[in-house]
Amino acid sequence: ILRGRKSTDGGKISWDKKFSSENYIFGKDPADSLTKFIEFLPKRKLKVLDLAMSEGRNTVFMAKNGHDVTGIDISSVAIKKANALAKENEVNFKGIVSDLTKYEFKENEFDVILCYYFLDRGLVSRMKKWVKPGGFILFENFTVLDPVESKKNKDYLLKENELISLFQDHKIIYFQELLHTSRKISSIVVQKK
Repeated sequence: ILRGRKSTDGGKISWDKKFSSENYIFGKDPADSLTKFIEFLPKRKLKVLDLAMSEGRNTVFMAKNGHDVTGIDISSVAIKKANALAKENEVNFKGIVSDLTKYEFKENEFDVILCYYFLDRGLVSRMKKWVKPGGFILFENFTVLDPVESKKNKDYLLKENELISLFQDHKIIYFQELLHTSRKISSIVVQKK
């Protein structure tokens, strides 16, 4: 399920409905790439922001690794499920229910920003502002070549190599586009100069 917003409520009602199942839509385990990308990060307690965190799989993973994590999502149902997952894993995080297009964090507030499967190109410049100099942004999303997501709204899909152009003003630590697999995904880890 790809996340994007076009409705007047920012999609809150539809996302609350999707997350109302007892099952975790994306599962309880972190995104595969995040378990690899964490190796690029400094080995100390970091202040982390998880954008459009959904049910908290990545948020909880970062908290389990000893980080101070804030997660934000438009769905209060998702945040509630993320809190349950955090309790199950005996960790805590700060959850914020808000539309990302309307919420502001402080400049240079976070060491790490995660953005998984949520694409709002207007948010990229704000992410760059919120991450500290020397901090990291980890970004992953489906591309327009994905056979499942490409049947939906292409506004929420990355063009080929788009992440490189979006973050050309940052140091690229890692970049990959999976084109020879069943899913077409683009991933990047960048460091703010």
